[in-house]
Amino acid sequence: MKFSWDWILQHVDLEMGATEAAELLTLHGLTVDEIIEVDGDTVFDIDITANRPDAMNHRGIARELAAAAGTVVKPIELGFEEGGGAASGVAAIEIEDPVGCRRFCARVIRGAKNGPSPDWMARRLEAIGSRSIDVLVDITNYVLWELGHPLHGYDLNRVRGAKLVARRAKQGEILQLLDGSEAKLDPEVLVIADGERAVGLGGVMGGADTELEPSTTDILLEAAYFDPVVVRRGARKLGMSTDASYRFERGADINGPVAAIERCCHLFEKLAGGRVMAGMIDVYPTPSEPVEVTMRHSRLCSFAGLEIPQAKVEEIARALEIPASRDGDEWHFDIPSRRVDIEREVDMFEEMIRIVGYHNVPPTLPEVDQEPADRLLLHQVIDGADGLLLGAGYTEVANYDFIDPDENAIFAPEGAGEPIKVLNPIAEPQMSIMRQSLAPSLLGNIRYNFNRGVSGMRIFEIARVFFDGEEEPVERTTLGLCADAAEPAAHWLRKEHPVDFFEIKGVIELLFTRLGLRDMIISQGNRGFLQPLERADIYHGDALVGWFGRLSDGAQAHYDIPHPVYIGQLDLDAVAGDALPGRRFSRGSRYPSVSRDLSFTLAADVAYRQVLEAIEAAGITETVDIALIDLYRGEATGGKTNLTVRVVYQSDERTLTQDEVEAFHAEVRDSLRRL
Repeated sequence: MKFSWDWILQHVDLEMGATEAAELLTLHGLTVDEIIEVDGDTVFDIDITANRPDAMNHRGIARELAAAAGTVVKPIELGFEEGGGAASGVAAIEIEDPVGCRRFCARVIRGAKNGPSPDWMARRLEAIGSRSIDVLVDITNYVLWELGHPLHGYDLNRVRGAKLVARRAKQGEILQLLDGSEAKLDPEVLVIADGERAVGLGGVMGGADTELEPSTTDILLEAAYFDPVVVRRGARKLGMSTDASYRFERGADINGPVAAIERCCHLFEKLAGGRVMAGMIDVYPTPSEPVEVTMRHSRLCSFAGLEIPQAKVEEIARALEIPASRDGDEWHFDIPSRRVDIEREVDMFEEMIRIVGYHNVPPTLPEVDQEPADRLLLHQVIDGADGLLLGAGYTEVANYDFIDPDENAIFAPEGAGEPIKVLNPIAEPQMSIMRQSLAPSLLGNIRYNFNRGVSGMRIFEIARVFFDGEEEPVERTTLGLCADAAEPAAHWLRKEHPVDFFEIKGVIELLFTRLGLRDMIISQGNRGFLQPLERADIYHGDALVGWFGRLSDGAQAHYDIPHPVYIGQLDLDAVAGDALPGRRFSRGSRYPSVSRDLSFTLAADVAYRQVLEAIEAAGITETVDIALIDLYRGEATGGKTNLTVRVVYQSDERTLTQDEVEAFHAEVRDSLRRL
């Protein structure tokens, strides 16, 4: 936002140059991004945060400089003569929507003479990028940039019924705007109307039908307080942003209309020869309550880590034009309505420290007398999973939580319900809903990198997925992993065997082991987006908590990936309660182990998990390991599966005898025969 140095100096006397003033503003919280020379003037481009609408004008900047320099701003000229009867006798204003418009003020000026603005006014406006039009229009723009409150002048003779009404637009109502565009309105938009039609967008822009023209002599001058939310919705709906809407959206001063109109009338009388009719018309149905803040001086010094004298507090309050009184250690402040950012004691702490200067606060650490909190088990699980996958050669990625509805529909869990829609999406439809699965994002990463010559990727993401709950949205912390079966471009990254179903299964099983997740079962799945013979579900007890497998041909074609991709997902929230993350060690047996191999043939529909369960069902406590040694499927087996399994026996108490091992092995064989 641009400000003229010459204009600032009309409001405060300073014994410094523009460069020093810019440095002072930056040190005290209003960053000057650039200093520009414009036709003999110096212009500051200042980054003003959204919570400081009081500083979005030249007097506000002058007030900040006065406080930083230890002085005060000059009084502003507001005086003028009234005459020609009462304004209320020739014009009226009304509020139909007290939510959108909380205060509505107006004055009437008669006999004004339009023409070019004086050089000093035109020069200051154009220095900050505001085009000079004529004196009647320029005065309202000048006051906006001087005091910060938007206002608008109407040609009184073109206002039907000599009346202005703040109301909601009618459905389909049409308004020709000052910039030449046409707006089609609905009841979500606040308008200013005369006795018959809308003549302006409340808090955004005036209409062309009642604009001030070269021939205008009688002016109905309006200033109001419009609700920030109502203005923001209306401006966004119409795709508009103006100097007025920018300020109203951030919270204007509810008492600002009075000062703005008085200053305008002073300039109309001085520069356009207008006569101001007696009395301001002021409709203010529900006056706002004044804000009072109590600040403890001892608490201020403790908070700042710096001794700030009582006299300095008084000086700062006076410079910022915040009325203050002191009662011992307590300061009582009557917060001006322009300071919408000050509500609590800590807000006054910030004001005091900001003006004293953050650079003057010593760098000390606060004393904290407390024990470190225990980390949540979920966070320990996340850390454990993160470390294991990084060690397994996977790269962590981070994606937006927003995705395309079509991609979400492919991977959304059964019974997930309608996805949560984003009210103001970054891109439509690509980022219009909250994701219910991490799979679309991970596949997007694979596709993006493959199209740029990067293949053989192994990636994972730990993030949240979102579902629409009965009362509020439900978020689930989820682990997703994805492996690209293409060979890496770089020869030193190529592996002897590309990724396959058993590699991703092994990573998941290793994850269970490392996190101490027990009672985890991998069972054949039936998800349509995975290949029929290479898909599995993950159960924790009876609860389905995840899945993994090879992407189906259809899903693979949707993402335009020309080689196999393996993908999986695990609900960490569902398993964290039973996890025992961290390494646990046990002393190995001192006695030798004995292994025996078993070869047998099974029907094709018997899962390997059933083999493990059958061996465990034999109840041999000395069974310490079971490993798959060989597997064969082919024409020679008639569609069945040949397996070789190695069972390892060992005792913690003695060396097992040959007879004991044979007896154990016989029980295992009997158990397998029941499959």
